[in-house]
Amino acid sequence: MLVPHAPAGVPRQTLFYLCFAMFGLSLLAALIIISMIWARLAHHGTSGISRVPTLWIVLGPWGSP
Repeated sequence: MLVPHAPAGVPRQTLFYLCFAMFGLSLLAALIIISMIWARLAHHGTSGISRVPTLWIVLGPWGSP
């Protein structure tokens, strides 16, 4: 949403690529954290009640309610 408001030329292009880079880094970080949480749940397991907050954390980056 900010890219059209940036000055034309190099600043706009730089902002565009920075936005994509930040999105990619956040996606990579979310995938790493999700895989760590699921691996811990698979190997150690928990009771049903204590697992609920963990599953909400995992579903957050995916945009699921």
